Amino acid sequence: MGTSDVAGPAELSMSDEFLANPHPCLAAWRESGPAQPVVLPDGRECWVVTHYPDVVNVLSSPHVSCDLSPERSGVDEVAPEVAEAFRSIRQGLFINMDPPDHTRLRKLVVREFSARRVEALRPQVRAIADKLLDALDGADEVDLVRSYSYAFPVSVLCALLGIPEEDAVQFREWTNQALGFVGDPEKAPQVVSAVNSFYAYFEELLDAKRRNPEDDLLSALVTGAGGEVDDRELAGVALLLFVAGHETTSHSLALGVLSLLDHPAELAVVREDPTALAAHVDELLRYDGPSTPGVFRFTTADIQLDDTTIPAGSWVLASLAAANRDPARFSSPDALDFDRAENQHVAFGRGMHYCLGASLAKVEMEIGLGSLFQRYPNLELAVPVEKLRWRPGYMRAVEELPVRLGPLRTS
Repeated sequence: MGTSDVAGPAELSMSDEFLANPHPCLAAWRESGPAQPVVLPDGRECWVVTHYPDVVNVLSSPHVSCDLSPERSGVDEVAPEVAEAFRSIRQGLFINMDPPDHTRLRKLVVREFSARRVEALRPQVRAIADKLLDALDGADEVDLVRSYSYAFPVSVLCALLGIPEEDAVQFREWTNQALGFVGDPEKAPQVVSAVNSFYAYFEELLDAKRRNPEDDLLSALVTGAGGEVDDRELAGVALLLFVAGHETTSHSLALGVLSLLDHPAELAVVREDPTALAAHVDELLRYDGPSTPGVFRFTTADIQLDDTTIPAGSWVLASLAAANRDPARFSSPDALDFDRAENQHVAFGRGMHYCLGASLAKVEMEIGLGSLFQRYPNLELAVPVEKLRWRPGYMRAVEELPVRLGPLRTS
């Protein structure tokens, strides 16, 4: 459909039905054309892009911006509280910047996440998984989110960055406040408060690292930044590394558990040989990843997708989840298929904003899920799947994951 044919935008609802299973809605939008105009929960209009090649195009186009600042995106037209929330989120976070600022800040840390360096972290990551699972031994029923899928990547990031692990207890509340924001003006002040708390914490921690550097990434960051980066930007980089580094991985682990429990044949593969997960993490991420429905962008020029024109100055939601289930790109896309031979999914994005921590996230998924099912091969949900509570927002996240661990593996 072209822009002149639009009868009226649909609504992107954060209903319980959508949160529990967004894929039918995304499939319907995908079938209707390459881009669907929708109204977001905060009242802004946005184009949802759903076809695989178009999502790749949007993520790579020089005419699509990641800079969602109020001055650039026009968010000042909405409630002032919302605009202030966007400003507070953006400061120093290069994920929401275009070159040259994006390039300047990303280069500070990109080498720390090379595949070679991540591979060297494997023993430490495995030891963290084992320690957390040791603490569960003897328990019958646990919330796997709080006790494992959240705690695991947090512990990995604390060790990597040099954050005292006891400090991370407070981070969950701040993270939930900051990322639970879906444009509701009444929630905007809590976003500003949480982000300011994060910045204050990291500014103080980075100052301590500057005075007494240690063998960790934040010490390397603060000693190697030189004069190109101010303290506020450094704190923003640290905040981004921590929040982006643990939040998506936490949800990926929980979603991976749910996907495996719902697919007995694939779960049997993991139970038989947990190391087999190395070859199948990409399929788990394609099938049901945390960046659902997708990521926001902003057009700086008209974008043509087949016969649909997205005008300059438009909000765009590039639906990674819809692209990853596009039948024109993937055979039997709604099936979790460990025999899938080719899997160029977009769960980590594309282009210059391709996820910095993709290699680390995949290692954490492989070790985290493999270690869990190796120790508890009979793990099962403690509640019906339809009773699970999902967190509202632009990221697919289950609030809790009650499971019965079952007996330890005996051989």
